[in-house]
Amino acid sequence: MELLKSQKQMLYKLIERAGMEPAGFEWFLDKTSYADEAHTLKCKNSSYFFAFLYFDGNWNAIYSPGNNITHVNVGKCIWNEMLSQFVTWLSNLEREDRSEDPWELLGKYKPEGVDDFLLAGENKFTYDEVESLSRMLSGLKKSIIKEFSLDGDKVTLVNNKLDVLLEKAKKFDRIDWKNLFVGNLMGIAMALALNPEQSNRLWYLAKECFRSVKLLAGA
Repeated sequence: MELLKSQKQMLYKLIERAGMEPAGFEWFLDKTSYADEAHTLKCKNSSYFFAFLYFDGNWNAIYSPGNNITHVNVGKCIWNEMLSQFVTWLSNLEREDRSEDPWELLGKYKPEGVDDFLLAGENKFTYDEVESLSRMLSGLKKSIIKEFSLDGDKVTLVNNKLDVLLEKAKKFDRIDWKNLFVGNLMGIAMALALNPEQSNRLWYLAKECFRSVKLLAGA
């Protein structure tokens, strides 16, 4: 069942009231297994949508995103209840728009080739290598704190991230430890909100510290 112009006007005003731009949405006519057709409002440049269906004398909706769920199915509604669901959908859209994928962000803080700069191998670090790592991590703490003029909680954060690495070096093999090292350094870059140039500088400092204790590939 096609929506009336007056109904579309209501939806348009709700989008504006939510502080969104109506031009960021577009209408599609979809075929469904529930009804002959569903008039679907899609959010441009995303997979999010709100589908309006009418069958057996009732309004029904399918929309995404939901609240802590990807899709929501709503059945047997009157029109005013559909409007309430639509407002909820707009709120969910706003939430997702504000949210960032932390795994995607991690990739932005990881320069190319960084996985290759540690010595390879599945064997564990020797006692002497753990001692070398201890010196390296201590030096890296000082370098990071000085380079980025850190104090207070930010110093504590850096110390905690790097202290974990020393403890794990006594238990992990090189591959697992390298992965943890890369992850923790990216975590530091994210927590300090470093820009790309600063992130590259952070990796350079780490590389130089590894070189100093001869644990760098090719050193």
